[in-house]
Amino acid sequence: MKRFLTLLAALVASWGCLVAQPSANKLWFDKPASYWEEAWPVGNGRIGAMVFGGTEVEELQLNEETISTGGPYENWNPEGRQYLQEIRELIFAGRYDEAQKLGDEHFLSPVGEEMSYQTAGSLKIRFLGRSGEVTDYRRELDLDRAVVRTSYKVDGVEYVEEVFASLTDQLIVVRLTASRPKALSCELFYTTPMPDTKVSVVGRNLLRLEGKGSDKGSIPGAIRYVNDTRAKVRGGKLSAADDKLCVEGATELLLQFRGLQDRGRRPVCAQRRLYEEGFAQIRQGAGRARRGLQGPVRPGPAGPRPFDGRRPSGQ
Repeated sequence: MKRFLTLLAALVASWGCLVAQPSANKLWFDKPASYWEEAWPVGNGRIGAMVFGGTEVEELQLNEETISTGGPYENWNPEGRQYLQEIRELIFAGRYDEAQKLGDEHFLSPVGEEMSYQTAGSLKIRFLGRSGEVTDYRRELDLDRAVVRTSYKVDGVEYVEEVFASLTDQLIVVRLTASRPKALSCELFYTTPMPDTKVSVVGRNLLRLEGKGSDKGSIPGAIRYVNDTRAKVRGGKLSAADDKLCVEGATELLLQFRGLQDRGRRPVCAQRRLYEEGFAQIRQGAGRARRGLQGPVRPGPAGPRPFDGRRPSGQ
């Protein structure tokens, strides 16, 4: 999440690479993201996702604010206190090189390690049973509603995906719908570059990834975390197969992701009651919380078509 606000600010500042709809405050692409910086962000200050908008395999790259390398450790220099006054006097005397040398040797951390932020992995959705060409593709970020919406048509069916983050329920929520009944079939699974991970299915509808942050130099990894994604379908069948969930012949698929971290203790499962709420209830609560925090965003007018993300405006 530390990077999300910076990324969003950069996207708004470089609106010439995108299309802005002044009347609705929307930025959009006409193709899926081909790399991380093209994906649209959603987040609530603790958990977040980068939405790629894939039509064959969708990816939501997930983050939780506290997942990092290493673990709690002492990084202060016990010699620092006795040299502090001397370093100050050297600085006040304009002897900066000497102050720097003394500080490097006796004031800075002898461990010399800063912990690195790490990913919570990716939730992927592999769509099945599609053979036609993708048309009418649009992937947009609605700045007023803080919702990422992807829509396109395949074989005469319109597919729509909506993603948002709820502050009140601490969830990333995904809803996928098909305009033709029972036209939505897919597989849900996790991928991650992190070591020491385990993927499992809990019950019939919860996909779980358990992991641990990696080592950093002399500091062993100690941050344990759990990703829970619960699925609910309408008009179809949901089943478990090894380390993935399978959706067959659905009209609607609702996903609710919650990332948890326990600072080295055993991960705690998400409260089930949060997953029992419907899409409209969660979105309504998220909207009320967001309106209390969000000010107006005005990217300004732009051209009538999306750009490739790098081409200057007017070319």
